[in-house]
Amino acid sequence: MDIALEECPTKESKNPDTPDTDTVSVVRNLVPSPIRFDMSSGRVRYFGPTTNMNVLTTSNPEKVLERLETHWPICTVLRDVSPDTHDYLMDLYWTWYNSVLHLVHSHAFYHDQERGGTQFYSLLLHVAMLATGFRYADKTSKDIQRLMMSGRFGSTLHEKAVAMAKLEIDSPGGIPSIQAFGLLADIDFNIGKDDSGWLFAGMSLRLVIDVGLHVDPSPLRLSVRETQIRYMVLWACLVNDRYWSLYLGRPTTLKACDIAPTCLSKDFTSLICCGPSGREKMLTTRIYEAQLQLMDLVSPLCDRSGVARPARTTENYFKIVALDEDLHSWYDGLPEDLKWPPQEPNMPMSYFLLQTQYHAAFILLNRPFVHYGDREHAHTAFNAHFTQLSRSVCAENAARIVEVFETYRANSDLAQMFFTGLAHIGTAATTLMGEAVLLTDPVRRGVVISQLRSLREIIALMAPTYPPGHHMVQVVDEFNRSDQLQQNASPRSTAREDSTHQNSRLGNVGRARHVPPYMQDEEQGTQGPPHKRTRVGNINPYLFTPTVPASPSLQGLPCLPPTFWESLDFSDLVFADQGGYSDYGFAWNDPEVTPMQQEKS
Repeated sequence: MDIALEECPTKESKNPDTPDTDTVSVVRNLVPSPIRFDMSSGRVRYFGPTTNMNVLTTSNPEKVLERLETHWPICTVLRDVSPDTHDYLMDLYWTWYNSVLHLVHSHAFYHDQERGGTQFYSLLLHVAMLATGFRYADKTSKDIQRLMMSGRFGSTLHEKAVAMAKLEIDSPGGIPSIQAFGLLADIDFNIGKDDSGWLFAGMSLRLVIDVGLHVDPSPLRLSVRETQIRYMVLWACLVNDRYWSLYLGRPTTLKACDIAPTCLSKDFTSLICCGPSGREKMLTTRIYEAQLQLMDLVSPLCDRSGVARPARTTENYFKIVALDEDLHSWYDGLPEDLKWPPQEPNMPMSYFLLQTQYHAAFILLNRPFVHYGDREHAHTAFNAHFTQLSRSVCAENAARIVEVFETYRANSDLAQMFFTGLAHIGTAATTLMGEAVLLTDPVRRGVVISQLRSLREIIALMAPTYPPGHHMVQVVDEFNRSDQLQQNASPRSTAREDSTHQNSRLGNVGRARHVPPYMQDEEQGTQGPPHKRTRVGNINPYLFTPTVPASPSLQGLPCLPPTFWESLDFSDLVFADQGGYSDYGFAWNDPEVTPMQQEKS
């Protein structure tokens, strides 16, 4: 302040034509300029034609004091949570969530809590962390049962956090608000409320822009720890944003072009250094570093599931080959102790998720070229070759995911699995179901069905923690039941299929059968010369009249990717009904009954 006064001209020597210094300062703030940091709040201030005039009115120190006064002890907000239960839930959060996705800096969190700071602590964040820890708690404990709820919320902690979040919207904070909204999004995802979870995720990701985590913080002259925390939260949000895109078909919010190159080019070692400097990185930290690199590598797969599906052309396939090579190069560059199989029996959960994420990336990469019922160009030998290659890659990596989860299941509790594990399992399950539909070899088909049943048991063990798992179990059970019924009736149905196959090619293209005729043509096209299918008139097999649903739609099912169902032909009513996209209530095991015949009967 003294320096500023010395640089200012004195009143005696002041030129009358020179504007006042205060006036210059105000005008400088009103003139549109690039984004600036507001040092008083630690946020980025955006300027526009109307907001410029409100600069002075929005800068109110009383609001900062008012926010400090609301920093009450957590025991006064959650009176039904004992100190032991509080510590138990916080330990669960740090152990099973934050060790996989480094979102909250533990030292900064507790430091601000003890000293009444709000830079890295807020009551909303604290309650959201407790609600997240509740997902992994022992539900047989009486203290935990007192916190349980039925209906919209899984616990009173979740209900309290949502109520506090509504108040937070009126006056959002900084980094704690980003973290709290991100946790609430994951909680809603875990209980099958994808829509509301997406809203919370959107608020969290937009606050990243508002707080300025995407901007180079060098002008702020922050401490090393504060800079590392900003990068840590930014990358956690980037990873979460890509999870929502890869497994729920949502468009990404944070684009690479919106983030400063300095934020993207930082060394991962400094980004994820949560402990004191100079300490050797822990195993979980090195795994998280590899996870960040992998998610950055698969970013081209995000936003690929838009309205227009990617064209299956040679150029696109070569792009897949290039990304395939990058994935293999990434894996080859991993340290030996991070590769598969595990060198130690007590590897952390994040290690297994790193392996399943790697194999799930191959499935997501190759699945657009797999013809799960797509008739377009399926008869050409060129596309059939690409289809067979992509199918083999998807099936092989789905089997690897089963192997990884079976290994983890042998020594650990699947109920404590991180929520992305359910997405990886769902990706593998849909791939195995699609492969089982297309296979004609009974031996290979039996292996795939066995792997699918193994996944069913894994999902069932995760279902107590993640309620959408119950819906997934029902889907897999219904598929296995249909497959078993068809296998039992195979001697009778074989002759029937032989007699009806020729009729279906002459005009009954809309019939529902386990392996539709066009899929049989595709299988034959890989062994002999391609042949064209005969079409009669203007029959459109995709047209159908929806009826009243026979069962509730699986709207809360988060792990059956929309891109998979988009790639299915709607005449393949087996998959359409499993995914909740079909309203017909007919028996799956009778390949001769069409939907219209079932309704008439």
